[in-house]
Amino acid sequence: MDITVTALNHYPYEDSIVVIPPSGPYVGFLKSIIDDVSGGNGDGIANPGETIDWEMWVKNYGSADANGVYGLLSIS
Repeated sequence: MDITVTALNHYPYEDSIVVIPPSGPYVGFLKSIIDDVSGGNGDGIANPGETIDWEMWVKNYGSADANGVYGLLSIS
């Protein structure tokens, strides 16, 4: 959801917020790190021909356990 806050004699502030359901699990992306030190040039970018380790973290922002969570990586 996008939100804009305004006040007299101030610049408007625009941002996005995530609205989660009031109950149940809600899993979202937290961060990722690309490690190409052992199979690349070590710049932290997945360049053509490199072998990388890609670690990803997710977080359950919800109010219940999130069972059976899995991820799918695809390219097009």
